[in-house]
Order: sequence, then C-alpha cells, then structure tokens
Amino acid sequence: MVQRVCTPGTRAQDCKQVRLHATPTECVYTRAAEPGGVLGDQRLGEVTLTDLAALPDDVARLREKLRTHWTRHGQAGESFEDFLPGTAAALLELPVRPSVRAAALRGSPRGRS
Repeated sequence: MVQRVCTPGTRAQDCKQVRLHATPTECVYTRAAEPGGVLGDQRLGEVTLTDLAALPDDVARLREKLRTHWTRHGQAGESFEDFLPGTAAALLELPVRPSVRAAALRGSPRGRS
C-alpha cells in the first residue's frame, strides 16, 4: 500500500492508500501548488500556473523569456546554452500547452538540426 500525496483542501476520501499491483491499473497525475499558487516543482524557480500559461509558443520569444529567467535563476558560470536543455526538459514535464512543449523542443540546442 502507498499513501497518496494530499494537498491542503483535498477531500479525505481522495487521500486513501493505494494498493500497488504488478501491472498498471490506473495512472493519475497531480500537481501540488503552495499557498499563492506557486508550483511544488521548483526546477524553474517559483512559477505559478499563470506563469506557465503565459509562456509564448514561438521559439524565438520562448528563448527570450527563458533567457530572462536564466539571468535571474541561472547558476554562476553556467552559459545560457548549457542552461537551456535542462529548462526545456523541465517544461516538457510541467502543465504547459502542447505548442509551448513543441517550441521548447525546437528551441533547445539538442532539438535543432
């Protein structure tokens, strides 16, 4: 048995333990948000669903938005080109529009041909 992760405000009946099986039976994705709407996934820093919804789906504009993010949150000595693949990978796992995922793939140095 596994205990589900329950965020504040979740109904008690939705927080029951889940029995594990040898074969998949059900797949449920949940995204936790902290008070104020900040996502629990901190790979991109403190972002909200509103921030993610506002990401552009144009490659050039998305790269510029991510460049701004890099100037604020990038690690010392890390170039933008080194920062970009990890950030693009994080976007693929976050709740963004499919067109933003496509732009992240096209705009990543590894995604270009």
